[in-house]
Amino acid sequence: GRDGRVPELRFRIVKAGIPLDARETQVEHMEYPAPAILADGDLGQKSLAAQEQMLLDDLLFCLQGVEGAYIHKSDTAEGARFTIEIPAGADVSTAQFLQQMMPLCNHHSFVEMFVEQQSRHEYGAVNHALCSALGELLREFAMKVSHLEESLQNGELSLAELWYRSQPSMDTFALLYRVTSHVQGLKGGAVLNGIEEVMMKTGLTSAQSLCEFLLQKASRPYFDMMSLWVYEGRLEDPYNEFFVSENFRRDEQTKRTGPAADFWQKHFTIDERAVPQFLASSRERILHAGKYLHVFFSASPSASLP
Repeated sequence: GRDGRVPELRFRIVKAGIPLDARETQVEHMEYPAPAILADGDLGQKSLAAQEQMLLDDLLFCLQGVEGAYIHKSDTAEGARFTIEIPAGADVSTAQFLQQMMPLCNHHSFVEMFVEQQSRHEYGAVNHALCSALGELLREFAMKVSHLEESLQNGELSLAELWYRSQPSMDTFALLYRVTSHVQGLKGGAVLNGIEEVMMKTGLTSAQSLCEFLLQKASRPYFDMMSLWVYEGRLEDPYNEFFVSENFRRDEQTKRTGPAADFWQKHFTIDERAVPQFLASSRERILHAGKYLHVFFSASPSASLP
């Protein structure tokens, strides 16, 4: 089944030190700004090998969201941004090579900020489930960085080796950045739609599978709400995420001006903005199924269905 493939997929694209299938990898040409040159510092007095090790040490700190000695961190509305500043006389080509790792640092930082923000109570159960899945991936990445640190301490890590082993994570966090930036500030069904939209725009099988993993995790509380509604006529939606909404203000107006039939017709309505696309064709049937059961159990609270 698809669920059985998810753990292996996540291991392959997040933790393993192997590149993605070359047939599925799309390389984009990106222009990176030249690192800033500082007027002081002793990095330029070191050998090339020593400079490389010092910059690698800095980079591994930044991959954990911590500012280094030569890679600096600035907080923005879109999360932390990392930039390299090297002393005069240092090997510029080494720093420029390291500059290509900055997107991974920035994307990782944004995903961490997203999880911290949208794990808060007011963002709802769908976001909580999504952040839980993202947190699992972040923990796996932290384990990978820990292994890289161990390799560095043992003198077994070079820039070329780091670049090679980081390719899967760069692809993964580029995708996670696209997903999280697309659904930032959204709730409920809108979050599920946002994940699906990103998934539909990528042609990579591995990227689609990762989006499916996030969608499966995030949709579980949504399906729990739908099951209560469809099978018991109960609307339990404390964060206003489900596409069926209860209109109490209209109830009071209808009680004063209209018949009971009109009251029940307008008591529950569909919020089109909260309808997941994969349920769009069934939304009316879902609405009426729960509404009939709600009426039934409201009239006979102790009754049971055959």
